[in-house]
Amino acid sequence: MCDCVKMLEETHMEAVLTRARDLNITTENIEKIANFLENTSAEKFMQAQIRAAAALKDIGRKVEISIRLKKWYIEKYTEQFELQSYTRLRTKQGWANLKLLTMNREALAQVEYSPSSTPKTLSWSCSRPLQSQIQTLP
Repeated sequence: MCDCVKMLEETHMEAVLTRARDLNITTENIEKIANFLENTSAEKFMQAQIRAAAALKDIGRKVEISIRLKKWYIEKYTEQFELQSYTRLRTKQGWANLKLLTMNREALAQVEYSPSSTPKTLSWSCSRPLQSQIQTLP
């Protein structure tokens, strides 16, 4: 069996299959290549390529195919990665109901939070103890 089959390189396998069909050559290996290329899904084919690369201890190829498989999966199942499809998201009122230290849950639900609304530096009262500790360092 040729190296392209052991490594499961799709382009080379297709080239071998095309040449064999052009020359009307039919062998057991050619039939295996044809069966594998024509009857295997893209996902299963990439998984087989990863296993073949691992068996050949070709780490670079294994990583490359793993990345390609992940990209394929994300493209195929894009709707699973959309924020709206995440079932554990809570509404404003849901977050307000989780807060235990507030007396007015309706007012808490109305609060808009954004990262830009938080202070970027410590206030003076928070930083003063830190400054005194820094001054006492040897």
